[in-house]
Amino acid sequence: MNMYKKCGSFVDARQVFVRMQEKDMFTWTMMLTGYAKLGYPEEAYKINELMEKERVSVDK
Repeated sequence: MNMYKKCGSFVDARQVFVRMQEKDMFTWTMMLTGYAKLGYPEEAYKINELMEKERVSVDK
């Protein structure tokens, strides 16, 4: 995912993220900050909502 993001292919990074069965804090944070930095606040908000739904805590 990080490679796709660094190469500017955030669509591919998103596809990898969606297919991942187990996501860790790094992958959640990468998607959240990636959308925010690229100027997609709505998508960043959706990721944040998914994190809450999946009970992912940034305090872990």
